[in-house]
Amino acid sequence: MSIIDLFKEANQKLTGKHLLAIAAVLIMSFISGIPSSIDPKFASLSILLSAPMSLGMATFFLNIIRGKEVRIEQIFDGFKNFIPALIVTFLIAVAVVFGLILLIIPGIIAGIGLSMSMFILADNPTISAVDVLKASWGMMKGHKADYFVYILLAIGIGILGFLALIVGIFYVLPIIYAASAIFYERIKK
Repeated sequence: MSIIDLFKEANQKLTGKHLLAIAAVLIMSFISGIPSSIDPKFASLSILLSAPMSLGMATFFLNIIRGKEVRIEQIFDGFKNFIPALIVTFLIAVAVVFGLILLIIPGIIAGIGLSMSMFILADNPTISAVDVLKASWGMMKGHKADYFVYILLAIGIGILGFLALIVGIFYVLPIIYAASAIFYERIKK
């Protein structure tokens, strides 16, 4: 699997929908960041908002790459499955933090191994949070190194977007989200 091709395909899939995707990223970032920007004591409220919105973003970008109808309201679809999204987010955070405490690399491996969780939950809203994590871990078997390279490239693209007068980040973030959804689609088979 060519990682560069993921980003090229993501950019192609976003044709005609890039402005909608930029709006989705901006809205999610704004809503998720409001509580902690008001007062750092409200950071836990940001997590309560970002967990279901991450699930909604997974749905939104899966619809884009699958050629389905996309609407900005889809980023709020994660609230329909609020508790599972919150539990999945919490369990991923615990696994990653525990792994980082162990020596950093186990945390990175845990994060990569569980990275497909929101896409899996978006496709299978009735399965339990633990089953979502198990499915993600199993799906990433043999693909962790590819995803690590993907992450490094995504960070590089994000930095370039940021350096492009800061506004470039809003152009590249939808490409990164879409590329991640394409990665999920490819390894799901």
